[in-house]
Amino acid sequence: MLWPGEFRYRSWQNYVVMAGRERQEILTRADPPPPRFSVVLSEAALRRPVGGYDVMLRQLEYLMLPRDRANVTVQVLSFDAGVHPAMVGPFTMMTFPDPDDLGLVNVENATGALFLEETAELRAYDEIWGALQASALSPDDSQTFLRSTSHQIAQRLAPDSRVVYIDRDPIVVRHQKVNALAENQNTAFILSDARDVERILDYPDTRRLIDFGKPAAVLYFMFLHFVPDESDPRGMVRGMMDRLAPGSYLVVSHVVSDEARVRQQMTEVSLANTRGNFGRIRSREEVRAFFDGLEPVEPGLVDIRDWRPDDRGEEQADRWFVFGGVAHKPA
Repeated sequence: MLWPGEFRYRSWQNYVVMAGRERQEILTRADPPPPRFSVVLSEAALRRPVGGYDVMLRQLEYLMLPRDRANVTVQVLSFDAGVHPAMVGPFTMMTFPDPDDLGLVNVENATGALFLEETAELRAYDEIWGALQASALSPDDSQTFLRSTSHQIAQRLAPDSRVVYIDRDPIVVRHQKVNALAENQNTAFILSDARDVERILDYPDTRRLIDFGKPAAVLYFMFLHFVPDESDPRGMVRGMMDRLAPGSYLVVSHVVSDEARVRQQMTEVSLANTRGNFGRIRSREEVRAFFDGLEPVEPGLVDIRDWRPDDRGEEQADRWFVFGGVAHKPA
């Protein structure tokens, strides 16, 4: 998104960040029920490294966050979809519970925005939106696409990177982007439960790609809060790090809250939205425990908005936030 020139002013930046946090609070509230938010994202937006590839990796992480929210849907419109009706530019549709309020459409262009409210205009954009949703990848396939895109960015940063993906959902095996990983000799996909550490590490593709005598990195991005306590997520992480060479890295990002009531409320909502396929929102201290025995890398284990900050305010709710960091296994 391109902001107008006023964004260079600190007061305007603060306003944008504040508005973003308020939107996050609305989307994650439990009572009253949160509004429905759906987005169809062009693949072109995932291929254009605005801010650099490290920033792109962070953006991908945020896009993969909504999978545990029933009211948020993210779909990717891949290049394979060909020509589509929204190629002229982005637009936003807003609808409301009141049947007498027909809603409105905001059409963005290079010099401003146009608000449409006429019935015929709304009907036309409603048809366009339906066509986009039908042409885009399903929400599940879109999440798979986002995960498969991250290895391409990593290998742009370090061309010799070798990447192993783990997922237990058999649907991802049928996705063309995951099947295409077979064409990349430095990348593999393993259909397995991430809790089955021994199976993953002994898998032929893992042993082909990962030299256990050299440092490696394990990335648990927005994942561990899906693992319930009875599955021993700390033991899972410890088992993985025990098998890796000294100097290996652990990377974790995890949704947390400092308020017990908020943790319980968000956990209950997430369990309901995922039909029980969720673990628990944890505290910062509980997330720090995943790093026991490891040496954190500066700036340590922090709110990820404080991880190598670039003076661009990151939108995030105040009652909960994403916490984590990077640590390495000492010699």
